[in-house]
Amino acid sequence: MQLAGRARLDAAGVSAREAQTLAAVGQRLSNREIADQMFISVRTVESHVSALLRKLGLPDRAALVRLAQQLPGEQLLPVMATSFVGRADELTEVSELLAASPLVCVAGPAGCGKTRLALEAARRWHGQARVVDLSTATGREVSALVAAGVGVGYEAQDLAAAARVALAGSALLLVVDNCEHVIGAAGQVLAGLARGVPGIHVLATSREPLGVDGEYVLSLAPLALPAGPRPQDVRASI
Repeated sequence: MQLAGRARLDAAGVSAREAQTLAAVGQRLSNREIADQMFISVRTVESHVSALLRKLGLPDRAALVRLAQQLPGEQLLPVMATSFVGRADELTEVSELLAASPLVCVAGPAGCGKTRLALEAARRWHGQARVVDLSTATGREVSALVAAGVGVGYEAQDLAAAARVALAGSALLLVVDNCEHVIGAAGQVLAGLARGVPGIHVLATSREPLGVDGEYVLSLAPLALPAGPRPQDVRASI
């Protein structure tokens, strides 16, 4: 069975930079134009395109274009192997914050469950939900990655204006994960979307708040440890 576009990228081990290149190829940009957009050499673009063809088992650039154009309409919510436990109150709070504000940040230390909480909130969202992972992004890459997640052109000069057209009449929840590495760029891009695009809601995760106007923050602490080894002790801790 052929995997859908986004799942196929993950299964093939496509890197974040290769995924960026694929998005640009989908906009029918030349290698030189892609190099200029991504601040890399043409040779590096050629290497990314070759890697994409090899990893995805595609015959030519035209097939890459077709695959890239499938991606914006797909949901990016991964299937979890374990059940969601211990965050019922926080999940309710996230839903309430999203109802009150178009920009919500779940902030907390590494490993406390920010991503899992955000993904669970996305599963329960009434409308489209997509995910953008910024864990390996540089500041200059944030806008392009968010644009691809929203489903607008890689080359969009005014992301909010392009998103207003692409999302007209729809309600999108955009989960933007791991913002702490690029906090300044992420805050600027996401605040612009939240202010300028009716119908979009942004749920960011970060080790610290984005620090922008209009941001609602949910501070997430690690789950409590069980008081003892008995099943009732474990249940009491969640």
